[in-house]
Amino acid sequence: MDYWTRFAEWHQFLPLGRDGAVASRIALSRSHGPDFQKVPLGGRAGIRGFPQERSSQSRRGVLISNLECRLPLFPDVNYHMWYMFPDFYIKNIYLGLFSDQGVRWSVPTRELRDRWGELKKESFYHAAGVSLKFNTFVLELFPFFFSFEWAKRTTTGGSVFYGSVFQFFTFGG
Repeated sequence: MDYWTRFAEWHQFLPLGRDGAVASRIALSRSHGPDFQKVPLGGRAGIRGFPQERSSQSRRGVLISNLECRLPLFPDVNYHMWYMFPDFYIKNIYLGLFSDQGVRWSVPTRELRDRWGELKKESFYHAAGVSLKFNTFVLELFPFFFSFEWAKRTTTGGSVFYGSVFQFFTFGG
């Protein structure tokens, strides 16, 4: 295989007061060469309203922009489920409102810019949605995160629901 890929990502967080924030992200990926890498646009790392694409649907270039407002729904739950094993401690619950948009292309960048009027319908994607995030601890020691996200596609119709569990177990000194 003969290709090379350029990737750039930028994050910005603006505090809104008591644990709230506006989070933004811009990610650009562009692959060059005869056997170019195909870059997906949908999924949790891209535009959340679109499912993860098969390789045949991915394109040579992708530009993604995510904007999310995260607000503490219950900032200090501090509920300890001592009566079950392993015991569970719920710290807080956050509500998120987000808007994801992106462009994907396989034509040269100059051609995309020149023909944007006709390529816009097949190249531009947008979704908006809501998320609910639970920050918890198992055995009062190990962070455990639950996340539920629902996103509605505004450019093609339809929606996607994601549920995920993240665990960060670190051992050692």
